[in-house]
Amino acid sequence: MSSESLFTECKNCGKKISKSIRACPQCGTKQKKLTVIHWIGIVFLGFIIVSVINAPENSSIDTSVKTQKSFEDSVREAVFKKLKLDFSWGKEGFGSIMIANFAIVNNSEYDIKDIEIMCAHYAKSGTKIDSNERKIYEIVKANSTKSFANFNMGFIHEQVISSSCQIKDFTVII
Repeated sequence: MSSESLFTECKNCGKKISKSIRACPQCGTKQKKLTVIHWIGIVFLGFIIVSVINAPENSSIDTSVKTQKSFEDSVREAVFKKLKLDFSWGKEGFGSIMIANFAIVNNSEYDIKDIEIMCAHYAKSGTKIDSNERKIYEIVKANSTKSFANFNMGFIHEQVISSSCQIKDFTVII
């Protein structure tokens, strides 16, 4: 081994110094050097990053669970297309409570339950003031209509003059 390989140049003052020292004896600048352990750590970290980037997504999810979920999603979507909500409403409780009459038409081949209704409320100017959400904990059979009279939708702003209601969520009974 030649004596040249034992020396390096100081990054600050440019003098030849031993590779084994931590600070330059001339100017006192600390010498940064990577040991074999550092290089092994860098390579190992690189392998981890490459593995994470190239890992298949959702590899731990069982395909039967995916199939069941997509079946339920497709049934739910088909049922949602065959639902209709008819409603009328009014104010009670000194004009601060919305009372609605709902008729849910279920033209699908599946029963549904726990129907969540969302009503948006608008002022005379057309500005949306607020909204209410309530769940009807009843079953609406397949190919049937079920009415819910005098359903309390909760507090409503005194300036509301119109409302639009829709089915937001429900559970399909499979």
